[in-house]
Amino acid sequence: MPFSHMHLKEHVNATIHARLGEKFPKMGVGQQWTYWFLEKHSDKLHMYTVHALDTTCGQVVNEHANTKYFNMVEDLQLAW
Repeated sequence: MPFSHMHLKEHVNATIHARLGEKFPKMGVGQQWTYWFLEKHSDKLHMYTVHALDTTCGQVVNEHANTKYFNMVEDLQLAW
């Protein structure tokens, strides 16, 4: 899913705050900042839609790969 303006603003605020620390205003970037940014950089930014796996990619999955994947997931769950 592409970022909404709200998620983009939150991401930008967190990134800038991490770099500037307390120098960055608590209110973050302005309300219209994301609209301005997207308009200014529209020639470089593109939105893509996520599609389900096509048949060729889906056929790559096999029993051995599935078993290994689910074992790894189980190991990770146990580690948490």
